[in-house]
Amino acid sequence: MKKIHILPALVAVASLSMFVLGAGPNNGPRNDNWYTAKAQHELRDCLNRADEPGYSIDASVTTISACFAGGFITEVNFARSITCHREPCPRAPIVLVGTVQFGCDDTIIDSQCFFGSCSTDADCVTGDWCRPTEGGASECVPFVSEGESCNGFVLPWTREQCEPGLICVPSEPTGDVPGTCATCNYNGEPKFEGESFPSDDGCNTCTCGAGGLIACTERACLPIGEVCGPVVCGEGLVCCNSSCGICTPPGGFCTQQVCSEPQ
Repeated sequence: MKKIHILPALVAVASLSMFVLGAGPNNGPRNDNWYTAKAQHELRDCLNRADEPGYSIDASVTTISACFAGGFITEVNFARSITCHREPCPRAPIVLVGTVQFGCDDTIIDSQCFFGSCSTDADCVTGDWCRPTEGGASECVPFVSEGESCNGFVLPWTREQCEPGLICVPSEPTGDVPGTCATCNYNGEPKFEGESFPSDDGCNTCTCGAGGLIACTERACLPIGEVCGPVVCGEGLVCCNSSCGICTPPGGFCTQQVCSEPQ
């Protein structure tokens, strides 16, 4: 991740000296660089998601209040803005990425990531959806593509959802086990766009098309075994004489004659 610029420190109380009774548990005040480094490590995943080309991230360190036993409650805020490469630079909104709060003893007492947070799928960019997090919030995460695992009876923050245009084909009837993202569902089997497979009638071929449309050939299916005139030869037999309906083993003796009635 590129270096984060630290903005000038802010003080949120009118007079702090009247509250400070000693050096505090940390044996002296920390500087802005120390707080920023600790906060950056705490929100590293959040900041990495926000660190995209064309944007810069700034950190501001704010003193919230002084502690009676010494030390301060300090907050570090990270904000993202568009980086300008031309003049005049268009005014761009600044988005709060995350915040970390330090207690009187300089330990982290609260941290929040706002970047990528959401309440519905509409809050996410194209290609993402809104999924609950383990901490009780929600975040935008990418859809999964064809052939990847989806849904199932899993923890909400580990569930995966298929990208638009795909369906999640369950692995078993209850849907407890994660399924597979696919274009088509053929008798409970995932099929992918352009894939051809045998029809369940055993004599036609089907193809999975866009939008889940399955197209199959419509050839007439012959009965099992070879048709031999008025009869159908059994397994392991071939038609010897269709006029008489005589079936024999392959290469067996065959009587060639014309029958007026089937034998």
